[in-house]
Amino acid sequence: MATRAQELPAVVACYNIAPFVGDCLRSLFRQPQAERMRVLLVDDGSTDHTAILCQILMAQHPGIDCELIRHRLTGGAPWTV
Repeated sequence: MATRAQELPAVVACYNIAPFVGDCLRSLFRQPQAERMRVLLVDDGSTDHTAILCQILMAQHPGIDCELIRHRLTGGAPWTV
C-alpha cells in the first residue's frame, strides 16, 4: 500500500475563530513542508463564519491535503480533539 512519505499531521480545533482562522491556516500553508501535511480542521459547532472561511482557504490551496470536520453542536475541547 502506497502512503505519503513522512506525512506531517496537523489538527486545528476551531470554535468561533473566524477573526483568526485565516492567519492560522495561511501560516500552516506557508510552511516549507506544507505539501506533506495532512491538515484536519475540526469545527466544533461554530456559530460564526469559521467553517466558511476554512472552506475558502482550503479551495485556495488545493495541493495541501486538508479536511474540514464539522460538528453540528459544540461538545467542548475534548470532543473536538
